Amino acid sequence: MTKAKLDKYMKPLAGLLMAVIILITISTLENTVSDQQESQIEQLSEFITYEIHRLVGVNTLVESYQTRILETTSNEIIKHFDGRNYADISTVELNTLKEEYNLSGIALFKDTGDDVIIENSTSDVEIGLSTKKWGFWYTAFRQLLDEGYVSIEKGTSKDTFWIGPRSKAYEQKGFFIFTYEKAPGQDYLLNLFLDDKKAFEATDTYDTNTVLASLVEQADFIDEIAIINVDAWNNRFQNENRSKLQDFTLEYGRYKSFSAEDTYYLNNTLALAPQEFMTLDFKNEKNLKTKRYIKLSDHEVLIFVLNKSEQYSVRMQVALTVFGGLLSVWLIGLFMTSYHNKRFTKLLELEKKRLMIAESYKQTVQILPSVVLRLSIIDNKFVVRHCEGKALKLIGVDATSTHGQLLDTFMPAKYIDLVSDHLSHLIPGESSRFEYTVNNHIFENKIEWAQDELIILWNDITELRESEDKARFMAYHDNLTELPNRRYFKETVVEFINTSTAPLYLAFIDLDGFKNVNDTAGHDVGDELLIEIAHRLTNLLGQQHVIARMGGDEFAVLFKNIQSISELELLIERVKLSLSRTYTINGSDFKIGISMGISKCPEDGRDYIALMKKADIALYAVKYSGKGTHKFYDPSMSIKK
Repeated sequence: MTKAKLDKYMKPLAGLLMAVIILITISTLENTVSDQQESQIEQLSEFITYEIHRLVGVNTLVESYQTRILETTSNEIIKHFDGRNYADISTVELNTLKEEYNLSGIALFKDTGDDVIIENSTSDVEIGLSTKKWGFWYTAFRQLLDEGYVSIEKGTSKDTFWIGPRSKAYEQKGFFIFTYEKAPGQDYLLNLFLDDKKAFEATDTYDTNTVLASLVEQADFIDEIAIINVDAWNNRFQNENRSKLQDFTLEYGRYKSFSAEDTYYLNNTLALAPQEFMTLDFKNEKNLKTKRYIKLSDHEVLIFVLNKSEQYSVRMQVALTVFGGLLSVWLIGLFMTSYHNKRFTKLLELEKKRLMIAESYKQTVQILPSVVLRLSIIDNKFVVRHCEGKALKLIGVDATSTHGQLLDTFMPAKYIDLVSDHLSHLIPGESSRFEYTVNNHIFENKIEWAQDELIILWNDITELRESEDKARFMAYHDNLTELPNRRYFKETVVEFINTSTAPLYLAFIDLDGFKNVNDTAGHDVGDELLIEIAHRLTNLLGQQHVIARMGGDEFAVLFKNIQSISELELLIERVKLSLSRTYTINGSDFKIGISMGISKCPEDGRDYIALMKKADIALYAVKYSGKGTHKFYDPSMSIKK
C-alpha cells in the first residue's frame, strides 16, 4: 500500500478514534455528575423529611398558644360590645380594636337565614361577600349559628368558639389564622384573623421555607423544592365549586412549574412507600427538566424540579477541552504542511474573489427593478424604445419583440389609462407612483421624465403588502382564535354609537368551568376549546353581529339591528345552547357553562366604557346568583366580588 493510500485511510480512522474517546470521556463524567446528584437528592429528601416532622411539632405548640390568645381576645371584644346590636358597630370601631389587639383584621358575619354574609369588616373587599359556597367553612358557620358548636373534623372547636385551618384570605396575600365566636343573643359571628407571619414569628429561626430556599440556591441542578398537600391539591383542582378559602396546597417551598400531569403523579406517588419516588421529564421553554415526586407521608409529596444544565455544562467543557487539544494538534500539522500548500493559496484567493463577485452580482440583480420601460410619445401613443426585466415572463411579455411597438399592443387598456392619468399630473423633474396588480403580484410603478423619454420602473412589492396586511390583521385580531380583539371591538362599538341611531346591545360572555378544563387537561386542550367556541359563535352569528375575544375565557358580542327584546332573547338562547353542547378534544369530552351580562345603548350609556361597565356588572350579578344564565343591566344591581 502506497503512502498516499495509507494517508487516505488513516485520517478518517484517526478522526473516528478521537470521536470515540470524546464520547466515552463525556459519558463517564456525565454519569459521575448524575450519581453525585442522585446522592445529594437522597440526602436532601431525608433531611427535609426530618425538617418537616420537627417543624410540625414546633408549629403545633405555637398554634395552640395563639389559639388560646385569640379565644381570650374574642371574649374581651364581645364584652367590649356590651350587648349592643352588631348592626350598629362601625368599621371605624372595628379598625380601632384591630390596632389595639394587634390583629390582621376583624369581621362580623351575619346570619340571613339562607346564607351567612360578611356584613362589616376592616377589609373593604370582604364586605357583602356570601359564604354559601365556602365548603366546610360554611358548614362550620351554620353549626355555630344554629347549634352553638362545630362538629366537623376541620380546625379546632371549643364550645361557641371555632378556629379554622390556616388558609388564604380573600384577595389578600399570605396565610392567616381565622377564629369565629358566636355572639351571645345575636345572629352574628365575630371573626378575628391573624397573619401567620405574626402568629408564628417565634419559629422564624426554624423556618422550613428559608431552609428550602437556601438548598435551591446552593444546588445548581435544583430549580424548585416544594411540599404539596395532595388532599388540598385534589380539592382545589378537581372540584369546580371549591371554596374561595382553601387549605394549604403548597405547604412549604416554591413551586411554579405546574402542569396537567401533576395530579396524576401526585396521587400515584401517595400509593408508594415513604421515600419512594416517580419521575417526569418535561420541557420548560428550551430547557430539558425533570420532576421527582417523593412520598413523605400519607398526604404529603415532596417535589424536586431538576435541570440538566450541569450535566450539559460538563459535557460542553469536556468537548471544548478535547476539541482544543485536537485543534492544537491540527494547527501544528497545518504549520508543518503549509510550505507544501503555498502553491495552492493563490488559486484559493482567486476563487474566493470570484465567489464574492458572483454573490455581489446576485444581490445587485435582486434589487434591480422588476421591469424597466423607456417610452417615447408619438401622436399621443406610447412607443417602446427599451424593455427589460426579470418579471417580463411573469406578465407574459417577450422583450425581444417589444422594441418600436406601441405599449398597448402587449399591455391592457387599464394599465395605459393609469400611465396616462399619472403622466397628466407629472411635473418635470419629479416622479409619480402607482400600484398595478397582475397575476397576483403587486408592482409599484415609478414614472418620471428623462430628457425626451418617459421612464417607468416596476418593483415587486407583493411580499411587503402581504406583510403589512398580516401586521394589520394581527393588530386587530386575536392570535389564537383569529376573532376580532379588544381593540377592534372597542373601535367598532364607538363607530356604531357615533353613526347609528338604532338601539344596540353589548353582551359580555364568561365561560363557566373553563379554568377547571385548563387545570385538569392542560392549556393545549384549553386553547383548542377556545378555538372551537370561536367557530361556534362565528357560525351562529355570522356577519350580522360583531364577535370578539377580550382575553382569557372572556368574549363579547355587539348585537346589531335587533328589532325587539324577544328577538334578542331567542338569539341569546341559541348562543347558550350552542356553546353548552359537549366539546370533543383529543378523544375526551368536555362541557362548560355560559354566563352573560348585557347592556343597551342608549339607555345604559352612550359611550363604550359605560356600556362595558354595565355589561360587566350584569355579568357579575349572574355569577353571584348561580351562573349559567344571562341578565340585562339594571340600576339596582350592585357588584359583589
